[in-house]
Amino acid sequence: MPVDASLRDQFAFAHDSVASAAEIEFHRGRIAREGPSLVAPCGIGRLLVPLAGAGVALHGVDPSARALAIAEARLHDAGCNALLVRQPLDELNLAFRYRAAIVPDGTIECFADPVRLQEALRRIALHLVAPATLTLAFGVPPEARHAPAAPLVEVRSATTADGARIVRRSETTVDVDTRRIDRVDRYEKREGRAIVARQDERVAATWHERDEIAPLLGAAGFAEVVVADAPWGGDGERWIATATLA
Repeated sequence: MPVDASLRDQFAFAHDSVASAAEIEFHRGRIAREGPSLVAPCGIGRLLVPLAGAGVALHGVDPSARALAIAEARLHDAGCNALLVRQPLDELNLAFRYRAAIVPDGTIECFADPVRLQEALRRIALHLVAPATLTLAFGVPPEARHAPAAPLVEVRSATTADGARIVRRSETTVDVDTRRIDRVDRYEKREGRAIVARQDERVAATWHERDEIAPLLGAAGFAEVVVADAPWGGDGERWIATATLA
């Protein structure tokens, strides 16, 4: 684990560092037969590392230097490699072109601004060469269907490899009319009873209904969009869209 990793990234690594077998196998069956495939964003390598470990040629992009540092260390520990580049998706400008791209689960919900999301999808399309395939996971969180009347407070903890405990306290508010989820996270790293580090973050998210993804991808230049239930579990309703470059 890189020493400069944020508490959020350390928590993610300790709490949910590897994608499920069903998620890995699904994407493994849809990567490019020739050349690398793009994982955008790759984060701490939750999906990228096990795919690379299975022999898949991959490039990963992410806006977080700290997340990329974790992904790089995990690739090294797994004895595999992938090219990692730090860039926001809505500013994607790589010197490579691909025949397959993966947008992992939980990505598009993080784009609370629809203009930025559309630009991110358009930029991904510009980095693909036909015939190319896009797979994009998305869904509706349970709180969107049953919005809490008051802010929802949750506390979760995870233990890091060095034995420290990271506690995340989240306070979430949901506006169903605007489809906006605002969450305030407080991360505390504890050694025994002592709090040795703390980090506060604000997160804005949204959600998209199943029938909205085909028009969204079509506007970005994709065609033949097929949406199906995601073959892996998770909170709320989860779907996977596959599309080709128009």
